[in-house]
Amino acid sequence: MDRTTLTRNVELLQKRGWIEVTAGEDRRTRIVTITAQGNAALARALPLWKKAQSHVVETLGEARWSTMRLDLSAMVALAQRT
Repeated sequence: MDRTTLTRNVELLQKRGWIEVTAGEDRRTRIVTITAQGNAALARALPLWKKAQSHVVETLGEARWSTMRLDLSAMVALAQRT
């Protein structure tokens, strides 16, 4: 994930009250902490994510899913080299 995408996503999570961001030891670092609201949102989302993940694996089959994950990892590694 590039810096711009990370910053945008962190800001969205912070605006929703799901995380808190505080200064780190120097100007380059930040400490990100999940809030009680964030934990509650995660608890609601996790079962839905697991259900969607299971549906994908069941639909594609374990072999195709594994192959796709390996292919995606190879593409990410390739993109990082360029």
